[in-house]
Amino acid sequence: MDSPPSLITRVEGILLPGYLLYLAIKHFLLTMLTALLFTPIKLLTSFAVLRETAFANFWIELIATRPRTTDPTDPLLSLLTQTSGVVLELGPGSGTQIARLANASVTQIYGAEPAAALHPQITSAAVAAGVGDKYHLLACGAEPESLLPALQGAGLLPSSKVPEAKGVFDTIVCCTVLCSVPRQRETLHTLYGLLKPGGRILVWEHVVNPWRTPRGWALARFAQMLYMRVGCWPFFMGGCDLERDTGRVLREIAKSDGGWGSWEEEGFNDHGVLSFLRAVGVKSGGEET
Repeated sequence: MDSPPSLITRVEGILLPGYLLYLAIKHFLLTMLTALLFTPIKLLTSFAVLRETAFANFWIELIATRPRTTDPTDPLLSLLTQTSGVVLELGPGSGTQIARLANASVTQIYGAEPAAALHPQITSAAVAAGVGDKYHLLACGAEPESLLPALQGAGLLPSSKVPEAKGVFDTIVCCTVLCSVPRQRETLHTLYGLLKPGGRILVWEHVVNPWRTPRGWALARFAQMLYMRVGCWPFFMGGCDLERDTGRVLREIAKSDGGWGSWEEEGFNDHGVLSFLRAVGVKSGGEET
């Protein structure tokens, strides 16, 4: 059993989101100031686009300073190497995970990213990973009204409806994206329908702190509420919600279909504000891909 984190580690886990919020606010103010000085009309006509650009710039800076690991026991790396077949990557961001997805058993990767400012980085990352011919960028979000028409346009769906039984993807990757989709349950229900029987959903998401369990911390849960309500976290952080119980929703959306064929989940950083869920779900009704 892992030893409990030290008090210093716990305090760092509460303060780290404050630093991230500072970076996001900095890029928001810089983006708005630039628009005010050079294209002031955009503050009225394209505020949502400017806000999206500010978040994209924040994300690029954050990823550039984040150390990359090649440790095969790393929980995220070991998760992403389980991809196979036709893959849907939701919210690839600046493309930092593409190289981890690109193994020999992957035939095609479709990346759904609504932030146009990040598309050049994604394309470059796919080429650098040697999958430029396999990676197909979709200018859409994960929500059904955005994702399904994009999949139809890519020739993966005959119409903008979820296929009844066959599914489309062998693997669906959700890496720090389900925290920001507008209607999470509806989106996950759609993703479940897009997954082939025997296909896998790979999840790495920060979730509500499990403060009622021995691994969680009530003070971190309180800090989550403060960041959400006082710090305006969703506004500056691309709509991110720190308080979602994503694991519970994922388990529930498969119940009407008899449940997942297999389901594994584990929590990480449960003492912090950014508590993470690592999960692998295999859809029942087919051979595991």
